[in-house]
Amino acid sequence: MINLRNFTIIGKNRVGLISDVTKTIFDTGSNIHTTNVKRYNDDVILSVSAEVPEKVKTTDFIIKNNCYLIEDNLDIMKDLYNNVFLKVQLSDSPGIIHTTTSQLATYNANIIRLKAFTTIASHSSMDLFNLNIDVEIPKIIDLAHVKHELINILDEKYGATVNLIIEDIN
Repeated sequence: MINLRNFTIIGKNRVGLISDVTKTIFDTGSNIHTTNVKRYNDDVILSVSAEVPEKVKTTDFIIKNNCYLIEDNLDIMKDLYNNVFLKVQLSDSPGIIHTTTSQLATYNANIIRLKAFTTIASHSSMDLFNLNIDVEIPKIIDLAHVKHELINILDEKYGATVNLIIEDIN
């Protein structure tokens, strides 16, 4: 059985570290879905969501590369969740991230990655808030229902037209 696992690895920054860590992950038969790399002082922080064979321990990824595993937070059976890309765009207002993620929590959704930024609307020159979320939503939840509820909640709370895209990326 293959599980979707989320984990974070920290290592001293050096040339080839990301290549070495991702090769180690690949060599175990694992498949990376998403990754995010950040440099902090002399360290590199690598957050990963990957399909990992059940027999593989995430500690196997770090031992060969002289790194530290700082999180191994969740084993999720892939057949229970839809991997979804959610894109929200509306006029910028405080609280959009909180409102959106609070609603996702009511579905027992697991956020894998979240990116928020503003852009300038071409037709009005107003600030547009953009929220991109990779999220796992239980398959028992209807994605059309999620979309409908999120549009209604954001429209009611912020009084703005909401552009919302939900894409199942399974």
